[in-house]
This record gives sequence, C-alpha cells and structure tokens, in this order.
Amino acid sequence: MISAAKASPFHISTWFSPFLGHEQEVKHLCALMKSSDTRLFTLTGTGGVGKTRLALKVAEELQEAFADGVYFVPLASVSDPTLVLPTVAQVFELGEFGERKPLERMKAHIQEKHILLLLDNFEQVITAAPILVEVLVACPHVKMLVTSRETLRVHGEREYVVWPLPLPDPRHLPDCATLADYTAVQLFLQHAQAVKPDFQMTEENTRAIVELCIHLDGLPLAIELAARHIKLLSPQKLLTRIERRLPVLIGGTRDVSERQQSLRNTIKWSYDLLNLQEQRVFRRLSVFAGGCLLEAVEVICAAIDGTPANAVDSVMSLLDKHLIQSQAWVDDEPRLLMLETIREYAQECLEASGEADVARHAHTELYLALAEEAEPELRKAQQVAWLERLEQEHDNLRAVLHRLTVREDGEKRLRLCAALWRFWVLRGHLSEGSRWLERALTGSSEMAQARAKALEGAGRIAIYQSDLGRATGIFTELATLFQVLGDKRIAALSLNAIGYVQRHKGEYAAAQALFEQSIARYKEVQDRWGIAETLWLMSDRAYFQGDCGTALTLGQESLSIYKELGDKSNMPIVLLSLATILTFQGEYEQARILVEESIATSRELGDEQGFNYAYGLSILGRIAFYHGDCAKAYTLLQKSLKMFRELDIQRGIAHALGFLGHLTLYQRNSVAARTFLQEGLSRSMKLGDKWIVTLCLDGLGKVLAVQKQMGWAARLWGKSHTLREAITTHGRPIERVDYESSVSMVRATLGEKAFVIAWDEGRKMSLDEIWAALLSSIPYPAPQEQGEIVCCPAVSTCLDTQRPSAVEQIDELTAREREVMGLVALGLTDAQVAEKLIISTRTVNAHLRSIYNKLGVNSRSAAIYRATQHHLL
Repeated sequence: MISAAKASPFHISTWFSPFLGHEQEVKHLCALMKSSDTRLFTLTGTGGVGKTRLALKVAEELQEAFADGVYFVPLASVSDPTLVLPTVAQVFELGEFGERKPLERMKAHIQEKHILLLLDNFEQVITAAPILVEVLVACPHVKMLVTSRETLRVHGEREYVVWPLPLPDPRHLPDCATLADYTAVQLFLQHAQAVKPDFQMTEENTRAIVELCIHLDGLPLAIELAARHIKLLSPQKLLTRIERRLPVLIGGTRDVSERQQSLRNTIKWSYDLLNLQEQRVFRRLSVFAGGCLLEAVEVICAAIDGTPANAVDSVMSLLDKHLIQSQAWVDDEPRLLMLETIREYAQECLEASGEADVARHAHTELYLALAEEAEPELRKAQQVAWLERLEQEHDNLRAVLHRLTVREDGEKRLRLCAALWRFWVLRGHLSEGSRWLERALTGSSEMAQARAKALEGAGRIAIYQSDLGRATGIFTELATLFQVLGDKRIAALSLNAIGYVQRHKGEYAAAQALFEQSIARYKEVQDRWGIAETLWLMSDRAYFQGDCGTALTLGQESLSIYKELGDKSNMPIVLLSLATILTFQGEYEQARILVEESIATSRELGDEQGFNYAYGLSILGRIAFYHGDCAKAYTLLQKSLKMFRELDIQRGIAHALGFLGHLTLYQRNSVAARTFLQEGLSRSMKLGDKWIVTLCLDGLGKVLAVQKQMGWAARLWGKSHTLREAITTHGRPIERVDYESSVSMVRATLGEKAFVIAWDEGRKMSLDEIWAALLSSIPYPAPQEQGEIVCCPAVSTCLDTQRPSAVEQIDELTAREREVMGLVALGLTDAQVAEKLIISTRTVNAHLRSIYNKLGVNSRSAAIYRATQHHLL
C-alpha cells in the first residue's frame, strides 16, 4: 500500500479506480523511472487533476520496485515553504522531539532506504525545491515524483509534461467508431454513466459529446464535471448551455479538495500564485483569440500601461507554469496559445481589472493594421507568407469583426472586410467572407474607396458561389462608383464581371464586347493584373465557342503576365483552363501536367480544399476516363463532387454531376447515370447555365435510349441541339461518346418521320416541361429489364441498384415524407429541404431515415428511383 500523510483530505483509492486518460503515459513514465539514473521527476502541464491521478497511478505500478515503500505527501493545503519538511515528516511519523532539525531527522531516517516519495501540488511552495535536492544527495536510494504547475528549476530534475487529452480535428471528424476510441470521449462516458447508468453513446449524441470534449480543451477535470450534468441534460442541451464554461463546471466529488470541485477554483489556484506582473500579462493575453505573437502581447501591454512593454519574463513564467503554451510558427517565431477554458477565467480577470476596454481597442487597431498591411501583398511575390499569417490570425480577425459589429462601428468593419476579401477567396472561406461583406456593405458609407474594394470582394465571391444575379447587382453598383472615384480600374473590373456573367448565360458575343472594353481601359491605366485577368476571360469565351487556337494563345499570354508579376493566386485557374483546352484537343498528357502544376500551386497557397483543387480533380477524372481507367475516373470525379458540395459551389456540383452521368452511362449503369444527370440538370437550370444544361440533356437522351424511351430521347436531343445553336457552343469529348451511334439507333427504331416529329417537339418544349416529364412521365425501368451490365467496380457501389419486383409492396410514405422525397428528387440538400418546409435539418434526417427504411434502400439515388417506380413523387 502507498502511505499517506495523516492530514490527507481524501482516500487514495478514489484516485486509482477508475483511472482513465493517460494509460500510455503511465507505461512510459514507469519505464523511464525504472531505467533512468534521474531521481527527481516533475510532472507539469495543464492536465489539472490529471497530474495527481497520473502520479498516483505510476506510484501504484512501481510499489514493488521500492522495497521500503511509496509515500504520498499532499501539499495542497500547505502555502508556507518552511512547512514542507514537517509535512513530509508526518508521512514517516517522525515526532518533533529531540535536538536535531527536521531535515537531519529525515535524512537519518531514510538514508539507506529504497523509497519513492510523491509530493503533490508543489507549485505553491516552489521555493522549498532546494531542500528536495539536499534530501536526494543525502539519500542515494530515494527517488521523488513531484506534481507542479511549473518546473522546480533545480539540478538533476527531469520534466514530464502532462498535456490535455488528445482530441479529433473538429473540421474533419472521423466516423463514430473512431470517435468512441478517443480517451476524452471515453472519460466523458465513464462519468456520465456514473450518474446515469443507462446513458449510451448514440448516433444522435456522438457529435455533441465530441464537441463538448473539444470545447473543454480535453481537460480531464472539465470533462468529468461536465459529464455529471448528464443526469439532468442531454449532451445536445449541455452543449448549448456550456458556451461559458466556468459557471457550469462545478459540483465535483466531495472527497477531493475544494479547488478541484470546480474548474474556476482550479484555475484561480494557479492565478493566485502569480506575481502582479505575471497576473497582468495573463489577463491581457485573454483578449487574443486563437493565440498571438509575443510582439502583439507587448503592444497590448504598452497600450494599457502607456509605456513600452517588455513582457518576455512574464511570458516565460506563464509558459513554465503551463498557463499558456507555445507553438512553432513561420521563421521559428513562437506563437503563444491559451486554452479556451483558461482564457475564459483570464477574461473575467481582465474585466475585473478595468483594463478590458483599452485592451480590446488596442487589439482592434492591431489587427485592422495587419489586414490593411497584408492586402496589397496578397498579389505579390510574398503572398504565400502573408496568406499563412492571416490564416494564423484568422480567429483574432473574426473577433475584431464581431466586436465592430456589436459596437456598430461600420467604418472600421468596412475597411477590415475590404482588406480581407482576397484572403477569404484564396483560402476557401467563401461563405464566411460573403456573410461579413454583406453586413459591412449594409447601409451607406462615406468611404467610397473601401466600399469599392468590399463590393469587388462580395461580387467575386458571388460568382464563385454561382449566384450570378447577386454578382450582376453588385458589379452594377460598383460601376456607379466610377463616377465618384474616377478610377478606370473600377469601370474595367465591372465590365469584366458582367461579361463573365454573360458568358455563363451563353451570351458569348455580348461577353466578348464587354471584355474588349475592359482590356482597353486596363491598358490605359497600365494595370497588368487586370489585363491578365481579361485575357483569361477572353480565352475562356473562345474555348466555349470552339476556337481552341485563340483560347490557348490568350490563356498562355495571361499566365505569362501572372508569372512576371509573381502573383500565384490566379495561376491555378488559368492553368486549369489551359488544361481543359488541351483535353478537348486530345493532348491528355500535356493537360495532366498543367493540372498537376495547378494543384501544386494551390497547395503552396495553402488551398487544398478550394474551387481550383476540386476543378483540377474533375479534369484528371475526365483524362482518366479518356485513357480507359473508369475506376480511377469515377473516384476522382466523386471526390471533386464531394468537395464542390462541401464548398456549396453550385456550378461545380452541376458540372461534376454531368460528367459522372456520362461516365456511368458508358459503364452501362443507366440508373446511376440518370440519377447523376437529373440532379445536374436541376441545378444547371436553376443557375441558368445553358452549357451544363446541354451536357446533361445529351446524357439523359442517351440514358433514355438505353431505357427504351426512344421518343423522349429524341425530344431531349432536340432541345439540347436548339440550346447549342442559341449559344453557339460545341460538345466536349465526353458528351460525344456514343452520341452519334445512339442517335442513329433511335432514328432507326422510331423511323425517320417519328424521329423528326419527336425531335421538333423537343425543340419547342420548355426546360420546365422536360423536367416535369422526367419526374412523372418517364419511369425508371429496373436493370434486369434492360439487361444492363455494370462493368466498373467503383460504379457498382455508388448506389443501391437493387430494385423491387413487380409484386413487391412497400410501406406507404406519410404526406410529410412525400414532401421531403419530392424536394430531394429536385436535388435539394438537407439544409435546403429544411428551409423550404420550415423544419430543422435534424427532422429532415429523421424523415429520410424513415423513407430509406420503408423503401428498403440506403442512399438518395436509390430512394429517388424507388419513389419514381412506385409513383410516390
């Protein structure tokens, strides 16, 4: 057994069972203490009560290695360093009689013994550390294990840092089974079940549990205290109540010290041990969100104190005490981080000190200046470094934007958004950037220049998000500012943007005229960035009209200018445009090289999840298809589709769906092809993108030919042909695969007269009429009725292709389920369905699970097919 001081405020057994959270650390530390010549080990870190628990577990495991015992000395109630030795003496039951001093009596008592001495909470008596060295020098068989918020800083000491429990990346959460393996989650479950034995981790509450653990920084004490509330609150409800952590995290077990019964008391314990200067720096650090650099801390301190600040010593001390952490950054400059749980307490201290307003004002000015300094650099040679710096400071920039919104400081908010929009675009923060820009542009402003920059950003993001109507309105307003500012660049930019919209609508002649006006104005003011962008837009227009020679020449000229300027931000999209042209010409290897260069540049810019990356995967997918590697093509196109969906880029989604439809049809899976192509058609109709509409109509015509709907195949091709004539565009290789043979087959089957009649009917039909027919008049036939062969292994798993027999019965859908199914068939996401029906996304998910169960399927695609077969739409 481990011996303890008589004054111990708790039973040691409570710390041993249950023990969870640091099993690997226990094994490692035990092995280290057995094999190392070091005799003084100090456990430090922000693990809170976890350090004590770890130390006690290690001591328990090592009992047999110390013939004369393991002794535990709790020092939480000791604040006078001179009382350390008397407290240790109590463990050995050494009386205070006699002439010898306590140190001499202790040396004499344990000098020849093999002992492990565990001293807990040494941080408040840290000046007594030299006495420990004296004991170790005099007692060669004694080892010590000390828990402390900071190292003892004495000779012979070895530090072992106890970090918070590991947590998953909240941006990329793994599956439920993997999440359940995280120790933080297991710790939560263990303590939740202690107060509510029937509590289980389910599909519905897993994410909430994980978010709770992340929100609490993986601190064992915080997780344990939170889990006790499961007796009253579900994880989802608890998550909504725990935005402010400290008021909720109270009520620990009574057999631990008072400071460990609430998280605030635990942190206060450490704060009270700081000197006055350390306390000042600690609370001022709370103004930063997501960390900061040392220089930024000194700026805040100087703003409050009115004199230049040197915070190095205080920061070093806070690092030693693990109240903050350091993280390597660019050029090895350390970044200072504070756990959010600790930061909340520091913010309370900042408010109480009366320094909060001055600190927040200085914080705002600091990051507004950073953003405005970075803005012009984002188009220059050092743009990668500046993008990385803004990404590192993104949480601070968000905090400033939020503060300016609350305080209704519209001028500074507009300036900040105007400076940040290019960063938001290049790093894929499109939705967030759009929201901030929309708020900043609300209302009037006297700052015409800043408003012009913000309008440019909002308009470009609207184009990326395929919201061409909004983009047109924004750039039309931007054009009016030319009258105020007299800046020809603004006029040229507006012409380009409106021309881009016209190109997507298939109005190629109008687009070209606007581009020519734009490039003339850019040349007048010698704006090479503007010239390069316009050349790319003109190249894009030429390609869509089949003039690949002109398109290549203009695209290469644009790329050359960007390279001369050292502006990598626009190179990926130009490279992809050139790759697309080469793909059309059959130069697949050259196209692949350009795509890989584009992807490498995107990675260098720190954008591996953005539009250019997704578009590049799409091109590689098409190249793989043309080389006959359908499995690879399918994988790449699906990954591209997934990224476009995550980014909510509607044009990209429709684009990828169209190509997937043609690919899966080529592999003779017409059911999968129809599902992809119908969703692609639905989205492209909403976008008004006639080229993608023709891509999908051509594919659907071939699908219907396979499915023996010959008349409808001819109608769809007739409509597609009419649209192509209107927009003077051409077909891509993937669209033309089997096209001529399919048309010939349908013509022969129907007969020339019937074929021409159907073709002409299609030419006259509206897209809405065709869409309605696809949903109601043209059923999905079962694969076995068509004799389909699924050749591509990747395709065979893309959806549930099992179909009901003619006599198979399914459970009837409720009226609400029919509504949900109808919207899903139109291509709406769960969130869009929820918005349409004025219900929560969670409720939509519940309806879909019920629908899948009733229809006997496990995917949207299969559900659409079954619902169509049974006339449920």
